[in-house]
Amino acid sequence: MIINLQEKLEQLKNKSDIPQETVDKIEEANQELENSGTVDGLEVGDKAPDFTLPDQLGTEVVLSEELADGPTVLAFYRGKW
Repeated sequence: MIINLQEKLEQLKNKSDIPQETVDKIEEANQELENSGTVDGLEVGDKAPDFTLPDQLGTEVVLSEELADGPTVLAFYRGKW
């Protein structure tokens, strides 16, 4: 089943549509940042550490694998949801 972006956004308005594993990973990452006492961001030109995270559809994405296919754009959202 293919859904358009607007339909997906409507689904995501309801937290129950977000896989619990994804919510848990976000909450865990936020807690680690809070506990660290310091949050240094990347500067322009810095190399991002390799990571594996779910994309907007819940599919696991590995940064190094994406980079092997060519240039990759990352969007970072700052905040606590």
